[in-house]
Amino acid sequence: MQHWLLDHPNSTYVPPVPQAELPAQLKPMDTPYKMNGFTQCVFPPKVYECLATGKPLVEIPLPHLRGELSEHVYLAGDAEGFVEALRRLPRLETREKVRTRMELARENSWEGRLGMVSRELGRLLHA
Repeated sequence: MQHWLLDHPNSTYVPPVPQAELPAQLKPMDTPYKMNGFTQCVFPPKVYECLATGKPLVEIPLPHLRGELSEHVYLAGDAEGFVEALRRLPRLETREKVRTRMELARENSWEGRLGMVSRELGRLLHA
């Protein structure tokens, strides 16, 4: 039985792809968040998946992106800021930044994050 979301006009289902094909799949995508009360508490779930490709990300300055992640994503508050960030990318991007983004994503894999939560819960339960 097919889920109703797969038939929704604003949804596109992409079956699993090999990791080597992921950058090509992500190339046309963006994370279209608007600043509002809701997004003040949002952490875009695809950030680490996008960072894993090494591809630079330009995002709105969501609170969860302003901390450690602000060193790994480009933040822009409006359309002009996005355009400026995209124009500056060729001058700002380095192999080191690509490598660092990919490393950060590896450190924050779902398995890694689950391990972190498990360790923290164990610490709290045994405190």
